[in-house]
Parts: sequence; C-alpha cells; structure tokens
Amino acid sequence: MKRIYKSRKINYGTAIGFGMTDLLGGSAYAIVSAWLLFFFTQYTNITATKAASILVIAKFFDSFFSIFVGYLSDSLFKFKVGRRFGRRHLLMLIAIPLVLEYALIWMPNHNYWYYLITYILFELIVSLVLIPWETLPTEMTNNYKQRSLLSTIRLIISELATFLAMILPRQLLNLFGENNPTAFVVNSIIFSFIFSIAIFISWKTTWENPPTLSMPSSESMTFKKLVYEYIEVLKIKSFRQHLMIYLTSYGSMDIWNAVFVYFVTINLGLRASIAAGIQSINIVSIPMTGLLGYIIIKKGPKWIYHFSYALIIISSIGWLAVWLYMPNNIIYYLYFIGFVYYIGRSGMVYTPWNVFSFIPDIDEVLNGQKRAGMFTSIMTFIRKSTSSIGTFLVGFILDRSGYINKSTIQPHTVHVAISFILIGGVSFFIFLAWYVVRKFNLTFETSNKINQEIQRVKNGGNPNDVDQKVKNMIENLSGQPYPKS
Repeated sequence: MKRIYKSRKINYGTAIGFGMTDLLGGSAYAIVSAWLLFFFTQYTNITATKAASILVIAKFFDSFFSIFVGYLSDSLFKFKVGRRFGRRHLLMLIAIPLVLEYALIWMPNHNYWYYLITYILFELIVSLVLIPWETLPTEMTNNYKQRSLLSTIRLIISELATFLAMILPRQLLNLFGENNPTAFVVNSIIFSFIFSIAIFISWKTTWENPPTLSMPSSESMTFKKLVYEYIEVLKIKSFRQHLMIYLTSYGSMDIWNAVFVYFVTINLGLRASIAAGIQSINIVSIPMTGLLGYIIIKKGPKWIYHFSYALIIISSIGWLAVWLYMPNNIIYYLYFIGFVYYIGRSGMVYTPWNVFSFIPDIDEVLNGQKRAGMFTSIMTFIRKSTSSIGTFLVGFILDRSGYINKSTIQPHTVHVAISFILIGGVSFFIFLAWYVVRKFNLTFETSNKINQEIQRVKNGGNPNDVDQKVKNMIENLSGQPYPKS
C-alpha cells in the first residue's frame, strides 16, 4: 500500500487524525483506573485484594508482550506483509476489530477467572495498537515543531477522552442508579466502538518511513541479541531519566485514580456521582494542553514540570484539609481543589509524551539506527509492569485496614488508610519525580542540534569532525562517548 509510505504535509488535520487513537489511550485507562477496582468491590463478590490482583497479573503478562510488540514493530519490514501494509500500520489494522473486546470486561455476574482473562486480553490488544502508533511522530517528521504539534493535538484528544471517560459514567450512574451495573455495561459498549473507529482514522491518515537498510534486521536475531539491543537503548542517560520522571508522575496519578472514589464515598460520605463530577473537571486539561503546547516551546519542559508538581502538592494539602475539617458547602471546596489538581495534572501528563518523541534521536546520532519501537516498548513494559502495583497496594491496604465489601460504611481505620494513600502516596511520587527533573537537560534546542548532526553524518560527514559543543551536548544527554567506537 503506497499510501502508507507517502509523506504528506503535517497540519492540524493530520495531527487530529494521528491523535484519534489516544481516545483509546486516554479514556480506557482512565475508566479502568478510576472505576474498575470500585466496580469489582461494589458490584461483584471479588475482594479488593483479588480485584487488584487482576490488574497486576494482566500487567505482568502485558509488560512482556510489549517487549515482543516493540521488536516486531521495528522488524516487520523484513516480511512481505509488513512491507505492504507498513510495519507500524499492520499491527494497528489487526487491532481495529479486536478492541471491541473491551465491553466484555464490564459484564456482571461472572467469576474471578472470567474477569482476569478478559482484562488480560484487553491489555494485550491495547499494546498491539499503542506501541506502533506512538512511534509515528518519529516516522512522519524530523521537525521538532511538527512533532510538537502532533504530540500536542494528540494529548488534547487524550484529555478530551479522559473527560468523556469521567462524565459519561456519571450520567449513566444518574440514569440507571448507583446500585445498577448496567451503567458500566452501556458505558463499555459505547467506548469499545469509539476505540475501533478512532484507530481506523489514525491508520487511514498517517504514514511511516519506507524500509531502509538502517532499520533493525530480524535476520539471525537471537534472544541474546534482542536483550542486547534493549540494553543498548537503556544506556541512553536521558532515556533513563525520562523513564523515572514518567513512571513517578504517572504513578502518582494511578494512586489518585484508584483511591479518589473511595475518598469521596467513604471518607466524605458523598455519592459516587459526586466523585465522577469532580473527575469531570478534567475538561480544563483540554484548553490547558493547547496552552502547554505554546509554553513548552517558549519555556521548555522543566518549567512545566515545576509548575505542575507544585499545584499537585497544593491540591494534596487541600484534600487533607477537607477531610480533617469537613467544611460547610464541602462540594464547592472539592471542585476548587479538583480544579487546582487537574491544572497541575494536565502539565504532568502532557510533558513526558511530548518530550519522548525526541529521545530516539539521541540513540540514532550514536548508533545510526531508528529504534523508536524499542524505546516505546521499554516505556510500555516498565510502565505496565509497575502501574498496577499502586492499584494492588490500594486494594491490599484497604483489605488489611478492615474494608467491608459492598458497603460505604467503613471502620475509621479504612478512612485513615484511604487518606494516607491519597495524600501521602501521591506526594511521595511527585517529590521523587521533582528530584529527577532537576537533572534532565533535553530541550527542543538540543534536539534540533542532534538532528542537524544526524543529517550531517548522513550527508557523508565524518563523526570525528563534530563541533566540540555539539559533541559535549550529545555526551551529556547520552552518558556515552561520541563518536561511538
């Protein structure tokens, strides 16, 4: 299919087409992290610990599957079917009908094994989509402004998806009643079709690089060599720093999502629909993401990180104050604190994925290979293998503190545990991320210089003739000598 390899102009229409797949990435995990643990403990006979174990086990399987998908995505060009449909686009095409499986997760009256299997399958399908899709900005352009446009629009769509994921369950809970699981069944069916249509749009409107000799070869690839390739990628210092920032930032969000509904319904004694309403404040992230696309070019990613982390810490203090003092008109306070939290969270979510598209360039300038798939699969592997740990700990701590299934009337020890997780857990991860950000030096300016060096070498330049300032910059970002012997 020649269309897959036909480079086109990158404009807002292109960026929207590319970003549509984040309707899956933004909403599916938002719903799962905010509601699945609550769904299991309130609408099934599964305990909180067992419910959390479903997420952990599924992530375990998926994290290893992600490594395989990343390598497959980089290497499919060696096969005829990969050359015809594109090494990235073939996997997306396969996943279009498979994402409808999402609706099966939310069907009531099944046992532990049913929910475990259906959720594992969904995690594997999502990896089949997102890993090749996330490499596309690197494939479509080398221009940092165009990549930033793709990332910005993609994340605006992601925030829109997250808003829909919060507001639609609220409306359905009001429609069907809070004790009726039909709200979650209808919600899952609607979103499963949204996911399928969104992936098709991205598949139709994007392209990738045609096969070249510089791409990783699948010939004579052994397990030992594959592991070596991944170790090479992990040697990039800026990538390791980026992974830590990404994991701790998103880890704080995972914890908040997993416990916030419990905080509202149990600690504060309010309805679940109130929690969903506060979560729907996420709509502010949509204009914020557009604004952040401008700010990140003017001030750089570190400024946004500092701003975002400060607001999240302030909001954590706010949640603590509300729980301790239980003020009159408490809902107004909750919405205000939620507004502060989501302003901060929008920057924390936006920045890592905007920065990520420039990191594979550091590897390319050292090794002359395009291995964006491997970078993506490592991010996915580590993120998925650790993200469910927070959710599992939430379930485990709830059970150990005396949580009573299918009830919002809980012992005081459960109230204390929930507040400890929401405030202490979130703050701990934010301070860890903040520490690493201080040492992170990748900017759009440095990325532009790296791409100029890549182009110079491609045009026949000798790596030994590199400008000394550029050489120092590359070595600082990579943690390795340049040129690599």
